[in-house]
Amino acid sequence: MDKIYFKANSAEMLDRSEVQIKNIFILMKEFPEVKIKIGGFMNDSGNENDDLKLSTVRADVVKQYLVKFGIDENRIQSEGYGSAEPICTDKTDICDAQNRRIGIRMIAG
Repeated sequence: MDKIYFKANSAEMLDRSEVQIKNIFILMKEFPEVKIKIGGFMNDSGNENDDLKLSTVRADVVKQYLVKFGIDENRIQSEGYGSAEPICTDKTDICDAQNRRIGIRMIAG
């Protein structure tokens, strides 16, 4: 989900993320049997414990937005992974940005 954005070092989602959240909401309304798991990920530039906490809170924030729009929270799991599953390992700003992300996986439906 490359269009969900947060303020730096924060779990405050930026307004421009709402388009992506609404797209997920529409899909979940269209397919009521679908259940998802939201994963929060970070790059490896910070303290691992702090990154794990922040990635968890960010995943929870996305879940709460979907619940606020009307999706049953029993259809959504959320978990933070910190820097455990990087997309890339290059030490560049682009790679760091790719590793700071929200992932969504269908787990039922």
